Amino acid sequence: MRLKCSTTPEVGQASSLSPASVSERARQRSVELPLGPAGVVVNPAERELGAPAKAAFTLIELILVMALLVTAIALIAPRLAGFFRGRSLDNEARRLMTLTRYAQNRAVAEGIPMIVWLDEQNGRYGLEAQPGFLENQLDERAVEYSLVEQLELKVGDPIASVVGTRQVAPYGSLPAQPVQVQGVPVNLRTILINPDGFIHELSPERIELNDGNAQSPPVVLMPARNWQSYEISTNAAYALQH
Repeated sequence: MRLKCSTTPEVGQASSLSPASVSERARQRSVELPLGPAGVVVNPAERELGAPAKAAFTLIELILVMALLVTAIALIAPRLAGFFRGRSLDNEARRLMTLTRYAQNRAVAEGIPMIVWLDEQNGRYGLEAQPGFLENQLDERAVEYSLVEQLELKVGDPIASVVGTRQVAPYGSLPAQPVQVQGVPVNLRTILINPDGFIHELSPERIELNDGNAQSPPVVLMPARNWQSYEISTNAAYALQH
């Protein structure tokens, strides 16, 4: 809101001026004064300067805040690191399980055996058609993955060697199978998928992924109860005993 203050000609001068001149001269001399929220006239100079600035943080206060942040980060960082390692472990196990399902789909669709090879030493795994079943010995649809850093892969004995006793077999007690990874012959542990989509009895009965931390439980992939597919075991010890 603005308050208009105007000055008018003196009475003695009114006789010498016409009404139109008096009105024009009064309009030119009018002054607009801004009003505050309570209707009080505000000085334009004070309005332009605005309210006084609020006091900023002192150096000691900033140092104290930084010290609190550093302490909080030091306490939370180990827990966050464990959380992200656990997420990486779960994601890697799901990717390996998905690869076995993809191998089954390819085996049924193409009518040839598929191999999911597992390289424990170098932390790799992949999929390719079993050598000798393709006209072109190099499988153009072969895939390969590397484990996330700090993750480890362990492969158990074939299903045929433990299905009778249903006991956890020691890792690496049986020799690896010869396969070709991108055309290069190597000896690796493998999951063999038959053309009908079923898991071969020479496939491992247990695949374990861990993050190298003894306090963190590993993620275990095992064949389902019908031995037709691999799944992530929620309780490996219970599954082996029942």
